[in-house]
Amino acid sequence: MDQTINGRLPEREGGIDIQRIIFLVLKYWYFIVLSLVLGLTIAYLLNRYTVRIYPVSMTILIKDEPEKDNSIVDLLYNGRGFTPGKNYLNEEILLKSYPLIKKAVDSLDFSMSVWKEGDIKTTEIYPSPFTVSFDSLASNTTYGIKFKLKTIDQDYFELSEINRDSKFKKYKYGTYIELEGTKFKINKPKLSALVKGDIYEIRFVNNAAIAYSYTGRLNISWLQKGASILRLSVNGPTPAKEADFLMQLAKTYQRDDLSEKNESANRTIEFIDNQLQTIRDSLVTLETALQQFKELNYVTGLKDEAVRFYDEMENLSKEKAQLLIQKKYLDYLSDYVKDRNNYDQLTVPASFNVNSEVLTAQVQQLIDLQLKKNSLLRNSTDENPFIVEINQRINDVKKTLIETIFSLNASLNLALNSTNIEISRVEKQLSKLPKAEREYISLNRLFKLSEDLYLILMEKKAEASITQASNTSDIAIVNPPSIGGSVTPKTRQNYIFAIFLGLGIPIGLIVLIDLFNDKIKFKEDIEKYTTIPFMGVIGHNQKEQNLIVEAAPRSAISESFRSVRSNLNFFISDIPNKVILITSALSGEGKTFFSNNLALIHAFSGKKTVLIGADMRRPKILKDFDIREDIGLSDYLAGGASISEVVQTTRFENLHIINSGTVPPNPSELLLKPATKKLIDELKKVYDYVIIDSPPIGLVTDALILTSYADHTMYVVRQGFTPVATVKNIEEMHASGKFSGISIIFNDISVNKYGYSYGYSYGYGYGYGNGYGSGYYSEQESVKKPKWKFW
Repeated sequence: MDQTINGRLPEREGGIDIQRIIFLVLKYWYFIVLSLVLGLTIAYLLNRYTVRIYPVSMTILIKDEPEKDNSIVDLLYNGRGFTPGKNYLNEEILLKSYPLIKKAVDSLDFSMSVWKEGDIKTTEIYPSPFTVSFDSLASNTTYGIKFKLKTIDQDYFELSEINRDSKFKKYKYGTYIELEGTKFKINKPKLSALVKGDIYEIRFVNNAAIAYSYTGRLNISWLQKGASILRLSVNGPTPAKEADFLMQLAKTYQRDDLSEKNESANRTIEFIDNQLQTIRDSLVTLETALQQFKELNYVTGLKDEAVRFYDEMENLSKEKAQLLIQKKYLDYLSDYVKDRNNYDQLTVPASFNVNSEVLTAQVQQLIDLQLKKNSLLRNSTDENPFIVEINQRINDVKKTLIETIFSLNASLNLALNSTNIEISRVEKQLSKLPKAEREYISLNRLFKLSEDLYLILMEKKAEASITQASNTSDIAIVNPPSIGGSVTPKTRQNYIFAIFLGLGIPIGLIVLIDLFNDKIKFKEDIEKYTTIPFMGVIGHNQKEQNLIVEAAPRSAISESFRSVRSNLNFFISDIPNKVILITSALSGEGKTFFSNNLALIHAFSGKKTVLIGADMRRPKILKDFDIREDIGLSDYLAGGASISEVVQTTRFENLHIINSGTVPPNPSELLLKPATKKLIDELKKVYDYVIIDSPPIGLVTDALILTSYADHTMYVVRQGFTPVATVKNIEEMHASGKFSGISIIFNDISVNKYGYSYGYSYGYGYGYGNGYGSGYYSEQESVKKPKWKFW
């Protein structure tokens, strides 16, 4: 039966045994079902009582730079408007800026929130069924206070202070209440909102804190690469409230964008109004003086030469007026740059016909740098290295701009001087005219100069007003806020996760326990580690009697001993008088139980059988038979008794017992004596079967000594008790030739790999399982083992 190859164990297939896992899962189905129910219950409670967070999103369009063709600004300014270019990279930062969000929150007034108390959780109600009015003459609202409100009927309610754990007090809707330094009244809600006995919690929170929370919760991203559409989203437990916030934020940003676009026109109109006031006063004075001159000096008309001088003077006056307006703008620009630190409100040169590309570029660069700095300052400080760099660039542009203004002023002064020289020349020519005509032309020239200035400024003001009226926001709402499915809890995902854990944890534990359990659990475990053939299996004995073949001769376990008796003939059928050695690896594996019943089953078959208790360290045979304990094997081996004295009869015909005898100090040395061989030889002459119950082979050497006298060795392995390592060890001993013949008895079987109890799988013929005698034996037991054991 030796199946080794060159002294080595044959290779065995490894991996996961699916059938084994399925059996364990089916065997402990109640544990898995309990875990699954527990997991689903937890998932249900989480889904039911966790605050639901909903995603709310909307999209807005950031318009690209508008087309100039045929636009009002293009017609008035030949393509030069008041609004500086837009930096689209700043839009995300601007929309998340605290000042903008605070402005949106203030317009919504989220400072009061109402929460309805439930049995387990408290949920915010929006829109609020209650409105609160504060007394403007009383002290300011104390933020952070909380009240509990209990509805009574349509006219009355009860209120208590949560912060002080006060009792409920009855109040009437619409009457002022003063609590914690705050005077307010709760207005009467709609009748449909009243449910008697409901308890609400009213909280007052500072809008600044709400705005700060939104700066962290608001998410902004471009809808797709290259698009000018932004997606605004925010998650919250009250989707209607979050939708109102997003819509209000978009509208606030629209208003701010339009206000910023109109700011340049507003500044231009303001500047023109200041100039018009001065010119208007001069124009009124000159008009009065000219009228008085006409009344005092009747002038019928001007001569041709005077008319020519008058027309020339009028043209020069118009030219001078244009130069004076440009000079006034340059003076304004110079003072603005020198005296201020914020340059995003500058008026561009094109507004006053200052046609200098260099100046226009420098002003625009200064505005852009200021806007970029303002964007960074919303989320940073002046110590930021980027802001320090921008400040340096602003200073450099300022210096260059002032130099450009100085240069342009010098050019304007030269032009004005030239114009004034021409005017002086014409005035000199006019001095040759009669006094009346000369004075009239002089007064009329001054009047026309003021009138031209006035008309030019009025034209510019009209242009700025039209531009202001035609401005539209570059922000357009594409899709209004929409509410998606809840983010948390993810109901479907939680149930799937619960099923996964409910099944995975118990199955994983079962597999891990089975994997790390180093005990032999099934016949297949033995076959995996050894080539030693099976002799048979012995079921679990639930009766109190150890001599089971006597107590229950028709039981399945008794039949298993008969099966072993039959299988033994296949191994040693040609030996007339047989010596059988029973051993195991450890104490407690059922050697004595097996030896006693095997000897008894042979005696019942009419074979003369002697059972030797060779375990002289821990004698056990005497517990099952009514025999003497003061004499036995040790006494014979020590020379203190004869064979006839140590062989004891029993109440069973054909069965004799040699007890282990007095416990000696040196059992192994006794077994090495020639008397051992002599005893075996003498017994073989008398008995058909000599069965030796030896000590555990894994603990002492006694069994190895006795193997030399045995015709066959039976190695007992107990289900759920014998370690795998001992089976590997006996395989090595078998491969090394220490046993002339050996087989394995699988003892104390409760269930096999496929879930059949012992009563349904009792026999093994020559190492192979057989027998499906379900219900065949009248005393067949229904074997039960503790369900927590994984074997």
